[in-house]
Amino acid sequence: MMKVIINDAQLNGILEGVARDLLLRVSKEILDDFKRDFIEKQIYDVNPSPTVYKNPSSSAQFRNIWGWSEVEKLADSLAMEMKGDYTKLNSIADLYVHSSYSPFGADTTTYLEKLLNQSGRTSHEWSRDSRPYWDNFLSEYVSGGKMKRVIDKHAKAFGFVVPVS
Repeated sequence: MMKVIINDAQLNGILEGVARDLLLRVSKEILDDFKRDFIEKQIYDVNPSPTVYKNPSSSAQFRNIWGWSEVEKLADSLAMEMKGDYTKLNSIADLYVHSSYSPFGADTTTYLEKLLNQSGRTSHEWSRDSRPYWDNFLSEYVSGGKMKRVIDKHAKAFGFVVPVS
């Protein structure tokens, strides 16, 4: 039996639940894509070193630090933030992490985002040039319209279109 909506508060609660579910579905797809197509392919696949790519104590941890904040309810919207949690990286103080020639010193865990988000050679140990994964992600998702396409795909499952500018 379908529940009858008798006031604006009930309607708002239902719509907020739908928006929250849509936001969670969209954010999961974006994060999965980010880790696969931007971290894996643009950082590690261009530099396929078994010690870097497979060793859990190495910089391969970088892909696992990324996640979404909890859904935040604002005055008239819901929001989430994608970010890296650098406390999840192991700090190896006596080893050079990612770049032996780093201007930041031997342990570069807190600077990985900047070190890895650049074109060219970030370390003499890597055999190929890196790509600016974060800049490329923003370019494809924001400027290139991929975020709108992901939102539209999931909104369609609910039977509506979300206007995104």
